[in-house]
Amino acid sequence: MAVGYRSVLRLDDRADAVSIAEEHLRAWLKEKSRGRNGLPRVDWEGVGVTEFGPAARLSVTHVDRAEDSSFRRLYQLEETNAAGTFVVSIYALSLPHAHDRKRQSLVIDVSIEGIDPSSAVDRVDPPRVVTALLETVDAWDGFTRLTGKPRTIHRDEVGEVLSAIADQDRSSAVIVAGSLGRDTDSAWTRTIESLTKQSVGVASIFVVLADGMSQLADELPASHEVRPGTVRTFAPRVELDDPDDGVRHRFLGPASLARAVEGTRVARALTKYHAAAGRRRLVEQDLPADIRRGVDLLRKAAVAQERASKVGRIVATSIGSSRDVDAALAAGRPSVSSHQAPRDEANVSSEHTVKPPPETATGAVELLKSKLRSMIRRWFSRDSWSPDDLDELDALLTVKSSEAEVAEQQLDEAADLQLRLEAELRAAHARLEELDLELALVTADLRESARETQVLRRNLVLADRAEETHVAREAVEWQPPTSVEELVARITPGEHQHVALDRVMFTGDIGAALDIDKRDPHGRYAAALWDYVHVLYDYVGVRAEGGVAGGVHVYLSDDRMDGHKCSPDRHAGTESESVLTNRSWREERVLPVPTDVDASGKVLMGAHFKPTHRDTFAPRMHYFDDADRSQMVYIGYIGRHLTNKKT
Repeated sequence: MAVGYRSVLRLDDRADAVSIAEEHLRAWLKEKSRGRNGLPRVDWEGVGVTEFGPAARLSVTHVDRAEDSSFRRLYQLEETNAAGTFVVSIYALSLPHAHDRKRQSLVIDVSIEGIDPSSAVDRVDPPRVVTALLETVDAWDGFTRLTGKPRTIHRDEVGEVLSAIADQDRSSAVIVAGSLGRDTDSAWTRTIESLTKQSVGVASIFVVLADGMSQLADELPASHEVRPGTVRTFAPRVELDDPDDGVRHRFLGPASLARAVEGTRVARALTKYHAAAGRRRLVEQDLPADIRRGVDLLRKAAVAQERASKVGRIVATSIGSSRDVDAALAAGRPSVSSHQAPRDEANVSSEHTVKPPPETATGAVELLKSKLRSMIRRWFSRDSWSPDDLDELDALLTVKSSEAEVAEQQLDEAADLQLRLEAELRAAHARLEELDLELALVTADLRESARETQVLRRNLVLADRAEETHVAREAVEWQPPTSVEELVARITPGEHQHVALDRVMFTGDIGAALDIDKRDPHGRYAAALWDYVHVLYDYVGVRAEGGVAGGVHVYLSDDRMDGHKCSPDRHAGTESESVLTNRSWREERVLPVPTDVDASGKVLMGAHFKPTHRDTFAPRMHYFDDADRSQMVYIGYIGRHLTNKKT
């Protein structure tokens, strides 16, 4: 089945996720029992499967652990209607000894049968039980409150919106609608409520009223602004200090919205489209680690429970009919009807086992013989039997038992493999999303560079300097390496020294650098990092000639300084305050240099180049600028993004 909806809710630590889930599920089922086409029954007790009529069934699974007083529940309601077969899965996790804010959690999934995963989001609506939960229970995503309806925000409440946008712990979207004006605030709020019906449980929704718009505009950078009459959806992990990050957070403009509104009601097609990206992200991304463990435990237990139930039904059918026949033979009268529905063996009433008269031991012997004949007939298809058949039967049952044990182990291994493959698929989806965004940013940069090139060429031609439009081929020595391994070799003292080593030296751990090649077999990062080596080489040359008074960032930002350059956006002159004040994070950036640079053999390297913003791996090149003393720059680290609050 393809998952088309997922909501992840953190409850207050003092709440009880299991009780809340069961209470709201019972209330929801009671709603479903009303009306002419309502479910004929909605009661259940304990674990197992309960049929709610011909088109609905509820499966309940428990995984409880006395050693840590933890309780985990899975409720799966399967319904079939004209639109298809849907399964609503409610995972309730009550872990009283977990970390704060992670003790009580709910996950609600909705799946649909026979649909391609790419279209499942469009076919599934948020279940009403989620709306009911959010109307009565305090639920959170990270430090952001989730509600069933949009929240209206006045000027003194704008800080809550900003906190939600910047919350690095949330995994759902934040939707912010900007007021058109005081006179339309009421109608605008109702319109946004209609627009976001498909986002219930997967987004925190704010309508900033007219008196709060100026405050919001003052606090948000231009790249992340919310203009009047627009609806902006902020994805997780917002970086307000990165202009490129604004590309990730989509607008719905007034014109697009107006075409789909009648009164204050928004067309269903637009509500689906507007919610799709955020819902798809939640479905495809991995769950928080603590929730993932609980969900996996429940899924495996549910599979084992279903397997045991099917085996029980088969055994009950087979053994039940056999007992009827044996009893009839022993009693000398016809067997009872075989049209009764099969039941679990434990529930077969004693009235169906007719015992022979107990007057003599002969009756017991005859009963035993009858039982043996029945077993031989069932397992070997023979009417006669001998004592040797008992040994053969024992061997057969031993083999069957061993086969069942091996099959169960294989099924468990297959279930584990499926969970691992699903995790890899989620990671691949996340990686693809990062690459798509990086491609969008690179494409935008290329488009702007092409436009600038065209304008400059035209200006040169108009100035009668057409010959200056010729661009010579890049010098051979500065052509990019095919791998980071080759890059490091070029700027490390050794047998084949590159000209770059005259001004730029690598002093770091080559192991961390080589990790990049594992992620980038085509050399994309290697080329970008080599570009930064070239920047540093020319910077040192300009610095030696007295052409720059500041550091690398000044050199990159001043067009009057000649030399190879990259975009200043790809460079950071230092680390953030949160990194520099965190002892362990700061220590990661204290990196090796020759002892003639610093007697300790290490210095803090906060300055760095960043070839990508969006990649979670996000390679970085940290360096120490010693140009004013030794006319050298030392690169102390090339590798995965070092630890900060986002990694």
